[in-house]
Amino acid sequence: MKYMIALILMLTAVHASERDVVDRECKGKAEVTLRDKTRVDCLTKDVAYEFDFAEKWAECLTQALHYGMFTNRKGACVLIYKKPEDFKFFNRAQNLVWYYGLPIELTHINE
Repeated sequence: MKYMIALILMLTAVHASERDVVDRECKGKAEVTLRDKTRVDCLTKDVAYEFDFAEKWAECLTQALHYGMFTNRKGACVLIYKKPEDFKFFNRAQNLVWYYGLPIELTHINE
């Protein structure tokens, strides 16, 4: 019985993968490979989106900046929250965007 409870708890704690979130949320072309062999998670007419789990906030920001520059679009970082405590990562990212005036859109999705 205790193994059954553990299995149920594990199954309910499973979160969507980054790819699942991109597939669900992208309103443009997903997984676009650029000339430099990097891949934009989602590319629209005006924005190059990078999706990452919140703890990878710094990586998300730098990739979004790169994709924005490389595609001549606005870069955007979408942080994926798995738990309420992940908001601290959004705060870190937002502080850098504000402090340095980074030309980037920053948002989040709860998963």
